[in-house]
Amino acid sequence: MKKTDDRLFAGYCMGNEGAGRRHMHYKLMVILIVAIVIFSSLLFFVRFLEDSINNDEWKGLTVYYTNEEGNRDYVYVSYIRAGDTIRIGDVMYEYRGGEGRDCMWPVLPKGSETVFHYRQADINEFMANVFILFPVCFVIALVEVILNYRSFYRPAKSIYVMKRLSSGSELHRRCLAIPLLTVFATLAACVLLGLLFLLYYHGNTKPERLPDTISLNVWRTLIWWR
Repeated sequence: MKKTDDRLFAGYCMGNEGAGRRHMHYKLMVILIVAIVIFSSLLFFVRFLEDSINNDEWKGLTVYYTNEEGNRDYVYVSYIRAGDTIRIGDVMYEYRGGEGRDCMWPVLPKGSETVFHYRQADINEFMANVFILFPVCFVIALVEVILNYRSFYRPAKSIYVMKRLSSGSELHRRCLAIPLLTVFATLAACVLLGLLFLLYYHGNTKPERLPDTISLNVWRTLIWWR
């Protein structure tokens, strides 16, 4: 195991002297995954909670009247919740919940129609830039690849030893293995978190607030965009 572990790392992490550096790379990988989990979860769940508090109990209400000529026009548009009062003309109405003409007290007059709608809960609003740390991990891995290749040229110039080996992939394996493992591990964490967030969103959002089609903009989760 120790030999296999050693062969995954670049020149400056080889041998007993490089054991500490190898452990540091593994710790960095774990730290990056934990940072993604904590940051992404906080961002998503705080937004979801705020949206639920602000919008779950509110309904969009439009009141229409049909005049004697048969023309329909709206006379009131607003967001309300049970217990709120609204003024239509000179009359104050209390919204008692539910839908239909008789959801108000006093009952709305004949010729009136109420139309309710909920403010949709947009998954893309909740997941905007939640995985912004993944591009950071990718950049860190890219820098590590550059440093790994450079370590074989300076200071000991062990690149000449690598070129004499029978396996031509030895150099590239040592330079790419751990950075690629870091990228794949953090990517897997993002995918699993994304599935968890989608399941939570679908299971904990009021059915009336769910859109007919749930479409996630993956690109938006990776960049700063609100």
